[in-house]
Amino acid sequence: MTIGPLPAAAELPGVRQVLLADTDAAVAGFETVVADPDRRAAARFGLASGRVMVRPDGYVGALASGEDDSPIRAYWELTTAVG
Repeated sequence: MTIGPLPAAAELPGVRQVLLADTDAAVAGFETVVADPDRRAAARFGLASGRVMVRPDGYVGALASGEDDSPIRAYWELTTAVG
């Protein structure tokens, strides 16, 4: 999920991407866009802008502020590593 200005979707195989935005207008690269005009979801995560990696079981796996998606990528790499 992404909160804030419309960033490009991260290219992570097997990850469904949801965008929280001011409107629910479709945005390329995101499977779903959810309208959050009052930024209530952002406030719940303590973010003004950023990305949230939500695990399939509904728990938050990683948070990243602003356009820096490196914590999300690092978490994805950790959880998809074969070994």
